[in-house]
Amino acid sequence: MIAILVGNLLAVTLLPGVAIHQAATVTDPGLIGAWRGLLAQKNFAGAVAAVTILLFFFDASHMSRYMRWGTITLSILFLLGTQSKTSMGICLGALVTGFLFGRYNPGYRLFFLPVLLIAGAGAFILIDMEGGAVIDHFMRDRQAFTGRVEIWIPLIEFASDNPFTGSGYGSFWNIGDEREPIKDYATGWITAQASGHNGFLDVLVQVGLPGLFLVLLAYLIVPLWCLITSQTIARPTASLLMAMIFFCISHNATESSLLDRDITVHVFLLFTIALVHLTTKPRPRPQPRPSGVSGYPALG
Repeated sequence: MIAILVGNLLAVTLLPGVAIHQAATVTDPGLIGAWRGLLAQKNFAGAVAAVTILLFFFDASHMSRYMRWGTITLSILFLLGTQSKTSMGICLGALVTGFLFGRYNPGYRLFFLPVLLIAGAGAFILIDMEGGAVIDHFMRDRQAFTGRVEIWIPLIEFASDNPFTGSGYGSFWNIGDEREPIKDYATGWITAQASGHNGFLDVLVQVGLPGLFLVLLAYLIVPLWCLITSQTIARPTASLLMAMIFFCISHNATESSLLDRDITVHVFLLFTIALVHLTTKPRPRPQPRPSGVSGYPALG
């Protein structure tokens, strides 16, 4: 991560014509002037910078203080240069979430499920009461979230028509012919997109509601449960992993990486989930050593 950060900063300094966006796009008219460094696009660069901040902020006390805080400072500088509002906002939320989780007592886990159920029921009631008005607002303001809503609307319509099967994994965007499902629900620049800029909607339109449920179960619910219930994981490590899960999952609210091959944020999430299972795995209990000679009980 340090090597990538240094490379990005050198690219911006020495090759600004390449490392800084020189043209806007339909979905991001303010792209000109945003830093991308060595990466393909400013949102990728912003996500990498944000993850670097999280990695060096949490569970890094073994590092040199100057190396640690110097890296964080330069990462913040580069993140601001990318103008990636998604990564900026979610990185801040991940820092707060990780910090608070470091104060969490695993003894509270018995109360967590009832609280979660109550919160879920409250959210369901709120969505049932106000969800229609929110959706109607977005339907009217198609330029919200820098035009992303205009992309989301045909995805929602396709999901409504195909709630259980979807189009098949990898078969909604950019498959190269007129059979692309998006072309039945949208026209113009939207059909030229490579993703829906919302990871949850992209998974939904590809593998349907059952697939989305399984993805969230494996990528979010099980890892969170492991962290919440573990009594062996060190708190600094737990803070880091919780912050990483928060960032990688929340990033999919306006970008698509969930279950998307080797997209950077998806790879970070896979590493995080692997580390969750590794660090929360119950430690084997030491077996009592037999007394006496050759394993037989001592006499007397």
